[in-house]
Amino acid sequence: MFFLRRFFYVVFPIAFNAESVFQIQFICFCTQLYMIYYAGSRPHTSRGKYRIEIFNDVIFMMMIYHLICFSDFNSSMEARFEMGYSQVSLIGILITVNISSMVFTSCVDMKRARVLKTLEKAKMKRIEESSEILLIHTDYWMSEVKDKVKTDYLK
Repeated sequence: MFFLRRFFYVVFPIAFNAESVFQIQFICFCTQLYMIYYAGSRPHTSRGKYRIEIFNDVIFMMMIYHLICFSDFNSSMEARFEMGYSQVSLIGILITVNISSMVFTSCVDMKRARVLKTLEKAKMKRIEESSEILLIHTDYWMSEVKDKVKTDYLK
């Protein structure tokens, strides 16, 4: 679905290069269909990935709505200029949220790796202790067996 979406976003504007109205309407329509599909199918198993993807699509949809303001529908150059601030703000929010999500996920993964490493060390320590105890018991048992064999042999 990801590649099909990208394919249509490239092919349709090329096919209708003279009609910016159709291009914007088609991109809006495709984005809405994708959001409906994505929300219904939930391809990610984790809530965090799902929420980030929905957030990205909502921001992307808002950026597409900004395209309407930058097209021939809006003849005021001042209004287009002012909408540019909003567009740049949306891009900034999108970048900030996605980088924050990546940093948070990385921190959680590093913490999990540290805990697993600590647990692995504790497990290895318990294995060493139990093997030492086993060696002590084995040495004691072997010495008793040797003593018993000696006494049986000497009789």
